[in-house]
Amino acid sequence: MSGSISAPPTSNAAACSYEPSTLTYRQAREILRDHDVHGPQCRQWLAAAAYLSAGLDDE
Repeated sequence: MSGSISAPPTSNAAACSYEPSTLTYRQAREILRDHDVHGPQCRQWLAAAAYLSAGLDDE
């Protein structure tokens, strides 16, 4: 992940290019649900999948 902090995009077209810098377990699960049809070409989906795969959740 890039580590840069920026505001989430406001349009659906830009949403998949936005990479969240911090996630919680619930946010990651929601992103996977919302972007499930996009798969690994979607940066949000990829970040959420990586977060959950790495076991970084504290919940």
